[in-house]
This record gives sequence, C-alpha cells and structure tokens, in this order.
Amino acid sequence: MQVYTGEHDYQTNWYGQMAWLAALEWDGQDDFLSGDYKDFSDATGNRVGFIRTTENLSFIKVNNSGQQVAADTPQAALLVLESLIAAPVAPKAVV
Repeated sequence: MQVYTGEHDYQTNWYGQMAWLAALEWDGQDDFLSGDYKDFSDATGNRVGFIRTTENLSFIKVNNSGQQVAADTPQAALLVLESLIAAPVAPKAVV
C-alpha cells in the first residue's frame, strides 16, 4: 500500500496521514514506525520529498505540493506512480 500527500495540503495534511498510519494495526507496524524518513529523489538527485517505507507500506510526503499533487508537481506525481509500479509485491499479500 502506498500513501502520499503534499506537504502543503491543509485539508488532509501529512500529520493526519501519519496519525492514521501510526494507529493502523498490522504485522509491520513497529518496523514502519521505527523507520526513518529518506529522501525521495528524481533521477538527477533532486529531492522531491521524503519517504518512509517497510515491507508493503510506503508513505511519501511530496515537497512544494498541496492536496492535488498531480496538478501541483506533476513530475513528483509521476515518480510516486513509478515507485508504486516498481514496488515488489509482498509475499503475504492477500488477493
């Protein structure tokens, strides 16, 4: 699962997004919450946000974007989509 939000989204801000993710009970919860944010960068090394990820959950905070990430920062939105497509499928996934 991938959750992303713009850093300037004041309707569904990233603090609230992290709050519900922190409350989500699942096997990887402790690993996810103890993980660090890492730079989320494009191919040229330009940081477009931050990512926290573990097993089958990723949270991405996109820089310079509001609620409509695709409209505000289309290149960053494309990176978010590409990272979702490239993510390995977790073996524990339920279909």
